[in-house]
Parts: sequence; C-alpha cells; structure tokens
Amino acid sequence: MKFGNEKQPSVLLAILEIAIMTTLPIMFVPSTAQATHTRLSEVDHAEVTILMASAQINKQACSSLKISQTIERLQSQIVEPTQILLECGTAVTVPLIQLLEDESKNTLSRRAAARVLSQIGSQEAIAALIRLVQQNRSDIRDSALRAIADINPQARDAVPILTVAVADKNLEVSKVGMEALRRIDPAVPNQVISFLQEALRSNNAQRRSTVRSLVNQLSSNSQPDISLLTQALESQHEPTRAIAAYLIVQLGRRAEVATPVLTKALFDESSSVRDTAAYALGRIGSTQAITVLIAQLKTANETTQASAAIGLSSLTDGARPAIPVLITSLRDENELVRSMAAYALGQIGKDARRAIPGLLGILSDRSANVRGSAIHALGQIALDDPRVIRAIVRQSTLELDLTVLNNAVEVLRQITPAAMPTLLEIIAFDKSWQNVMIADTLVGRFNPTILPSLTSEASLLLIPAVLRRYSELLYPYNYYTKGLVTSSSYFKRQLTPQVISQLVEILKDGNQDIRLRGNASMAIGLADLESPLIKILEDENQDIALRTDAVIALGFTSGSSVAISSLIKFVRQHPAYHMGLRLSQEQLREYLFSKLSNDELNLLGFTFITLLKFHTSNEANLFFNQFEQENSVLFSELKNLISLVNGADGPAMVRLLQETSPTPAICRITFMQRFLWRCRKPLKIS
Repeated sequence: MKFGNEKQPSVLLAILEIAIMTTLPIMFVPSTAQATHTRLSEVDHAEVTILMASAQINKQACSSLKISQTIERLQSQIVEPTQILLECGTAVTVPLIQLLEDESKNTLSRRAAARVLSQIGSQEAIAALIRLVQQNRSDIRDSALRAIADINPQARDAVPILTVAVADKNLEVSKVGMEALRRIDPAVPNQVISFLQEALRSNNAQRRSTVRSLVNQLSSNSQPDISLLTQALESQHEPTRAIAAYLIVQLGRRAEVATPVLTKALFDESSSVRDTAAYALGRIGSTQAITVLIAQLKTANETTQASAAIGLSSLTDGARPAIPVLITSLRDENELVRSMAAYALGQIGKDARRAIPGLLGILSDRSANVRGSAIHALGQIALDDPRVIRAIVRQSTLELDLTVLNNAVEVLRQITPAAMPTLLEIIAFDKSWQNVMIADTLVGRFNPTILPSLTSEASLLLIPAVLRRYSELLYPYNYYTKGLVTSSSYFKRQLTPQVISQLVEILKDGNQDIRLRGNASMAIGLADLESPLIKILEDENQDIALRTDAVIALGFTSGSSVAISSLIKFVRQHPAYHMGLRLSQEQLREYLFSKLSNDELNLLGFTFITLLKFHTSNEANLFFNQFEQENSVLFSELKNLISLVNGADGPAMVRLLQETSPTPAICRITFMQRFLWRCRKPLKIS
C-alpha cells in the first residue's frame, strides 16, 4: 500500500510520522522500557536515589565491619561503594589510607580510595595522598596527584597541610598543592598563592620563619592569634599583607575582630591585597563586614567596587546575620548594590529564605543585571518553593534579555522531582501556553518512578485537568510533548480504585459540567477503562465535545477489540464516509469544511487519529487497508487534516532547556564578568 509516489511500504507509517509530531503524543503512552529509556537519557535519577538511600542506611551503620565490607566492594564496583564511603565521612579515613598504601591491593580500588580521600578532604586524608605522590615508584602516583588537584572545594580543613605542600621540594607536590588551594579559594588572586609559595621556599630563614608563624595560626590545635595576622596585614611588604589576608580568609568568623584592619586594606595599593581583604570580609559575614562591602559598592571607584563585589560573592551560610542588611539593599537606588545584594543572598543559600519576597519583587527591575542576579539567587535559595518555580517559569516567557533568559534556563534545569506537583498545576491551570510548554519540558526530564505521590483529592482534580490541557492546548502548536510520557506513567500509579470510581461517577452524571466530565474521561482512559468511554462515543445524544474527549481518552487505553470495533463503526457510519464514496475531492472538501461544524470535524479527525494508535492490531490494519482502497478521497482528506497542524514551532525557551553550556549563565552578564571571581578566566599554573 503506497500513498502517491512515496516508497513507504505502508501509508500508516507516513501518517504516523505526522501524527506523532502533532496530536498522537496526546494519546501515545509507550511501554515501560520505552518510557524508561526516554527518561533516563540524561541522568538515571532512580539510580541516584537508590544510591543516596543506600548511603543513608550505611551512614547509620558506619561500623568498622560495614566500612571494611564496603571497601572490599571497591575492587569490583566503584560508584555505589564510593558514594556510601563518602556518606560515612571521616570515619573511613584510616581504612582508606591503609588500602591506599597497601601495594598488594588492586590498582582500581586504590585509585577509588584516592578519589574518596580527596573528597573527604581532611588533613589526614590529604597528607596520605601527598606521601603517595612523594613515592616516585608508586603505580598510582598519578591518580594521587589528580585526586589532590580535584580536592573537595569545601575541604578547608586541609589548607594547613596544603600550605606545607606548596613549599615541598618536589615540584609536582608543590604544583598540586597550589592547584588544590586555588580550588578551595578560587576568589583569592593567583598571585597570593604564588606569594605564599615563594615565602615558604625562600632562602631567607627569617622570611620563612615569619610566614610559617602566620600559617601556624590555622592549626586546629591552638587558638589563632588574630593580632599577629592583623599586624602582618599592615606590613610594608606587599606579599606579607596578601598572605595575612589570605590566612584570615581561612579563619572566617573567628577573625571578626580583624574587620577594621580588613576595611582599611580595601584601599590598599595592591589589587591582590584589596581583593583578598574583601574576600576575608565576605567569609567573616558579620553585619558590620557586609555593611562595609555594600558601602564600597556605592563609591565611584571601580577597583574598590570590584573588590567589594568579590567579597559579597564569597558569602556562605555563615553570613546569616547579614541577611537583613542585604534584603534592605535590594531596594537601593544603586543598580550595582541591588544586583550584588541579590547575588550575595544566593550565596548564603537556603538560610536566606526570608529574602524570597524581596527577590521576587526585583524580577521586574528595570536592570537586566538585577533580574539575572535575582533569578540566580532564587535558584540557590528555594528551588523547592512553588512561588519561586512559578515566578521563574513566568519570567522565562516574559524576559527579553537573552542573558537573563539563560540564567532562568540554568536555574530551571536544577529543578528536582519534588517540584512535580507545582509543574503539573502550571500545565493544568496556567493561562499561558508558553508556560505550559516549559513546565511540560521540565516534567519530561524526570523519571516517573521516583516522583512523589499525589493525594487522592489532588489526583481527582489534577490528573484529569492535566490530561485535558495536553489534549486542548498542545494540539494546535505541534509540540511533541515528552512530559506527557512521564506524566502518563506517573499518573497511572496515582489512579487508585477509589479515584477511578469517583471519576466514572462524574462521567456518567449528565448534570455535571461538560468540561468536568470531559476531564474525567481522560483519566478514565489512562486507567484503561474502556466501557464508559465507548458508551459515551456511541450515544448520539451526548455533547459532541464530550464524545471527542471519549475518543481521545480511548487512545490512552490498551485498545481492546471492542474499543477498536467501536471506533471503526463510528467512521464507517459517518456521513462523510458515504459522501467520500461518491463525491469528488473538491466536493468532499467543501462538505467537510463548510457543512460540518468544527466540533463535528474534530470528532471525526480524532477518531481517525486514535485508530492510528492501534494500527498494529489486525482489525485496525485491515480497516486502514480497506479504507484507502475503497474511499481514497476521504482517506486523503483526513491525512491532510492531520497535516494542517504540522507547522508551528515551540518557543526558544524549550530548546534552551534541552541544551547545556559550560559557562555559568550569571557570567554572561558583562557586569558580572568584571566583578565576579567565578567569571574571571583562571590563570594556568606554569
């Protein structure tokens, strides 16, 4: 069977290709294997969840025996035991060091041990890796070098041992020590780390002694002498001032008394000292320190502004006391202050949730820089908050600035399955089809097997509403919705007997609102319950729109012989079928588009499309063969009817969500390229 000059073995293939790109996705629910393959193309969320759950269980029982058993598994498996060992934390340091240093063990497991130790990042762990690097004959020496260079950026406890490493006579040890320090503190100018290396390797004994005494203030075994560091910060020697500021960075809140001296250092002639002092103020994170940095943003001096921005960008959750000051700064007249205050709140993270209203408020700021920073901050603070999800989805469809749009995309990519109920509400009830398409794209990234369950009440209202929206809103825009594949599989688990029973009663009740009954039919079809839908289709006294909904809903079912026969019977008995046998193509087209109402034409067209879903059945396949041979005029018109909706394209936002970029979106803002340390190109270590 061919269509025109096409060489396909079956016209069904040609029509299916069109239907899949238009309305058929509304009805097509793939097998479990297909759905799984689709959903896991980027990240196997189920595996990650299982690993984390397994890690949590083992964390509760990180006994010596359990650790020993898990370490043994490193010899044959890497991912899962590695994750479990990381969850056990420093408790695994000693046995992993023993494995690392045991040359009788296999190389694969020893390399895995090196990676875990670098992520634990304790002084003992890093010291063991450094010892291994110093053994030139070790067969995993290169792995140890890479592990040190890839140290956990949060491993600040390892800074003392790494400062010793940068002075090592072995140049490779010195190099990876510097790489590791820069990884932990990327905001610190590269020159400062070089100053530290030069001082610790200096031929001048007094110089070495002075710097070592400063470094010793980082020892966890003693109370740091802040006065010694502040005195060094006022030295006439630039490297000494820079090193002192760097060491204060490591002390964080413990160095709060150094705030006045650090404030003075913001005006230092050396950019290395200025930037490091600002970074130290950010690490201290007190109200006084943040107030100082914000004040510097308001100056006309760009170098001072840049240093202050570096300080604000380095805030951590330890800066909670400064949150009120930053929230107030969101309303400042200065654009730079508003933007950096928003970014700084994002750096504090989840503890800054009270800033959500203020950040949502500046999404309409006249400055693209401010809007971009607000989106970034909201993503860092509360991507689990429905207000935030809705606001960023909405902003992404309204935003005209491409850089801010990229920021929104980057944040939306981080949405987790916990956001599923909010995304479904957007799909079901949002008036903007662009918002619906974005929410659908995000849903399509999830694995349906690990999504949170809905309550029975939510299922009764939300499931039918979502399915209805897919059928009526996405149909005209030719958008192949992967989100429906996820949603359908997910919804099937939510359709309990109680929910199905209630939906059937709604469908049968002629006094109910017709739209509500149509919604109910969608979910009934997904529950693979055909008889109520067939009854609606065959009842000519029912509303045409409801009969169309019943037809679409039948496309969600498994397609029994009874259902297929009912659909075929409807097509064969339709007046258009009989007219197609005796009218010319022009006459039939006149009848279809002038004599039939839109509702009547939709009912016929959707019946044809639903039958296509079941084309592999013998009954449907036989019908299509006969249909094309005996009524080619109507067959051609119905195929063309499907083709009519095959023109529009989805918004660019959806395509952006499906792409990736190695550059953080926040760094595409020119303003941020000047002021944020993370947006500056790193210098290569020679």
